Amino acid sequence: MGQLDMRMSMEPGEAAAVTQIFEQGAGLALSSTQRMRVQQIVLALPPSASVVDFVAATERQPDLVDFAVAVRRYFAEACAPKSP
Repeated sequence: MGQLDMRMSMEPGEAAAVTQIFEQGAGLALSSTQRMRVQQIVLALPPSASVVDFVAATERQPDLVDFAVAVRRYFAEACAPKSP
């Protein structure tokens, strides 16, 4: 799956933008507490992280499992080969 653009110095605003994109793509609205935790996960991932890495880290949080599954499904559908 796609690489996240995670440099060593990702800013909190960039993590918020990534979280918002994932939230919109997954079609789920996170609580403010969940959103902050997702942003912390994004900030903690290494520069080489992929969406799979993000999903794996997010799935470890019991209240974020549904979000992780929705993000995985969104990217799987978006990256699936299109029929002619």
